[in-house]
Amino acid sequence: MSNYKDKLKEVQDKLNTIPGILESEFNSYGIARARSKNKYSCMCCGSKDNLHLYNNTNTFHCFGCKITGDVVSLVMNMENVKYSEAIKILANKYSIEMPNMKYTEEDKKKFKKKKKQEAVYKKNKFKIDKATESASTIERKLLLSGLD
Repeated sequence: MSNYKDKLKEVQDKLNTIPGILESEFNSYGIARARSKNKYSCMCCGSKDNLHLYNNTNTFHCFGCKITGDVVSLVMNMENVKYSEAIKILANKYSIEMPNMKYTEEDKKKFKKKKKQEAVYKKNKFKIDKATESASTIERKLLLSGLD
């Protein structure tokens, strides 16, 4: 699946080269500018001027809550979406063509195998939890009956 991740990274790199994209997104989310040119109110901790915008790298950092990121992480936080969805939102908004991201047969096999492994893990974990619960119940009954 690294091919998929590589393609998303390419789109992210294109987004981060757009001049002023982060400032534009700050404005679209209503993130208030402080008195200083590149300082804003933080969307996470609410501090008035701890969120710094670095236009030369299209990144931000809050010295209050320590959140750091770029335009993609901003959209992830503000929209409460995953990385790939944030990339899609921004690519659509800034007219960047998303690459064709179809799964290969090998990717599909890996996905099915992983899903099967997860199902087995959940089933076994359920059995272990039930056994632990039963052992605790027996232990409590023994304690209540005065037998050790």
